[in-house]
Amino acid sequence: MKTIIRNFLSVLRRFRMAMILNVAGLAVAFAAFIVILIQVNFERNFDRCYPTSGRIFRVDLNRAGVFGTILPRGFVETVIPSSPHIEAGTLVTPNFGMGALICR
Repeated sequence: MKTIIRNFLSVLRRFRMAMILNVAGLAVAFAAFIVILIQVNFERNFDRCYPTSGRIFRVDLNRAGVFGTILPRGFVETVIPSSPHIEAGTLVTPNFGMGALICR
């Protein structure tokens, strides 16, 4: 065991730049992994604070390969009464002009 540690330390002393690059790369990889896990956790637990969170859905419009959340008001007013399974619906329009339809 003593020989392995001595060989490892001699390699680290001899190839100092490679050691620094490997440690920096490993730190960046762990940081990216943590950021991705935080985002996945947020996506999986979004709106879970509501008791009926399994019944909340968001409708988006997908046109010719372009995905968007900006919905025309007429489309929203047509989708909400289109199904008897939709209990309530609303058009959410933040101040910056984007809209989303939320049905439950």
